[in-house]
Amino acid sequence: MTAAHPSSNDAGPHSQRFFETEDSAEDEWPRTPSTPDRSSRTDRLLDLVDAAQTSQSDALLVWERGLLLTERYFGQARGPIALMSITKSIVSLAIGLLIVEGKIPSVDVSLSDFHAEWRDSPYAGITLRHVLTHSSGLQHNESAAELEAQADRTFYALHRPLLLPPGSSVSYNNEAVQLLSPVVEMASGYSLDQYVARRIFDPLGIDEWSWKRDKAGTPLAYSGLSLGARDLLRIGRWLLQPGPGKALLDWVPGYLWWARTDTLYAHGWLGQYLTIRPDRQQVVVRLHRTRQGGGPDENAACGFPAFLDKLDQLGIF
Repeated sequence: MTAAHPSSNDAGPHSQRFFETEDSAEDEWPRTPSTPDRSSRTDRLLDLVDAAQTSQSDALLVWERGLLLTERYFGQARGPIALMSITKSIVSLAIGLLIVEGKIPSVDVSLSDFHAEWRDSPYAGITLRHVLTHSSGLQHNESAAELEAQADRTFYALHRPLLLPPGSSVSYNNEAVQLLSPVVEMASGYSLDQYVARRIFDPLGIDEWSWKRDKAGTPLAYSGLSLGARDLLRIGRWLLQPGPGKALLDWVPGYLWWARTDTLYAHGWLGQYLTIRPDRQQVVVRLHRTRQGGGPDENAACGFPAFLDKLDQLGIF
C-alpha cells in the first residue's frame, strides 16, 4: 500500500478540505466521490473536521458502510501515535480471544491462578471480571506518574493494598490493569505484545507498531501501544465484520471499553478515540500526537471533549 500524504488544499474551502487523495490509484479503502453533493450531513461532517483541526488532531478517519468518508492528517506526519489508554481496550480483546480459545476459563477466574502471591489471601477474590470493570478494590493513584516510575510495574501493582472488597466499587485503575500482561503471557505462552501481534495485527496486515515495556521486560497493559490511524481503523472494521472480531464486539462492552447510546468506544488521554457504531456500520478514529509533554494542559487543549457529541450529530451517510 502506498502511503498517503496530506492534501495541499488544507486551507481551502469545504469542498476541497473534505476529502484527501491518495498518491496511488489503487487503494484498499473505497472512498466517496471527491466532490459530494452538499447536504446537512455533509455540513456536519465538515464541522467535525473543523473541530478536529481546532483541537490539534493529527488524524481523523471516518469509515461508514464500506466507504472512507474522510481521512485527514492536518499537515502532520503520519505513522504510529501513542494510543494511551486505548491500549487497555486492545488488551481486553486479547483476553476475549484467550477465552474463546479455551486458554482462560472465563472472566470469573481468580487472578491468583496467574499470580501465585495472591493465593490463600483476600486478594484471591479478585477476578478477571473485576480488573476488566475497574472494580478490583486495589489501591491506585489518580495519576499514572508513580506507576510509570517503577522498574517492575507488575510487582508494584501486585503489592498495592486491597482497600475495598472486590466488586463493591468502580474506580479507574491503571495498576490493576497492568496485572493482565502476565495473565496473557501465562495463558498463551507469548508475551502480551507478541500474542496481540500474532492474533490481531498480523492477520490484519498491521506491521508498523510499537509497545512499551518496563525495565523488567514486561509489556505494559494500561498504556504503551502505538499504532497509525489506518491500522487502528482496521481493528475497528475487524470488530464489525462476521468472524472472530464480531464475536468480540458482542463480548467487550464494559470490559475496558466504554459504551454510549449506540456507540462502543476506546478512549485515551489526549483525546485518543476509536469509536464503533454497529447500526451505522461506522468506525471513526481521532488521534493527537503529544507536542508539549502530554500533561494536563495539553490534554485540556487537545483532548477534544466534544468529539462524541459531534459523532452523534453526524447521522447516516
